[in-house]
Amino acid sequence: QVSLLEGQVASAQAERRHLEEECRQVHLELEARVAEAKATKQTQSEEQHTMEVRKAALLAEAKQLRDQMSAAESEHRERKSQLLKERATRDRADKQLKQKIDEQLKQVRLREVALAAEIRGKSDAFNQLDESWKQEAAVVAKLLENRQTWLDKNRCKSMALER
Repeated sequence: QVSLLEGQVASAQAERRHLEEECRQVHLELEARVAEAKATKQTQSEEQHTMEVRKAALLAEAKQLRDQMSAAESEHRERKSQLLKERATRDRADKQLKQKIDEQLKQVRLREVALAAEIRGKSDAFNQLDESWKQEAAVVAKLLENRQTWLDKNRCKSMALER
């Protein structure tokens, strides 16, 4: 019976060694997994830190871009307002200049009409004066002719008297 018991003890010891070996392997496997998990956790932590740093940098960049965009929009609105004011001023000046030119053009046309009427009046007056001069010249020519005729007649008589 002892040998049976020794056989059982040896079998139990062999099984124990086998179980201990299996436990050691499981323990080593668990330690490897824990180390791997720690390494993964460390990598994830580093990646998370990198992501947080990147996120902070992107947020800062986004804020800077929003500020720049806001400043550009403000500058654009100000420039647009300034250009609209300049355009309104220019339009008023152009309108005033156009009105002034229209008024001057109206005055020139009125002056043209007045001068044309004055020229027609003077032309008519000169034509009448010319006609009256022609009539006077005709009258004077007739008088001179009559005088010459009278002189010619009277000279003959006066010459005859003198002789």
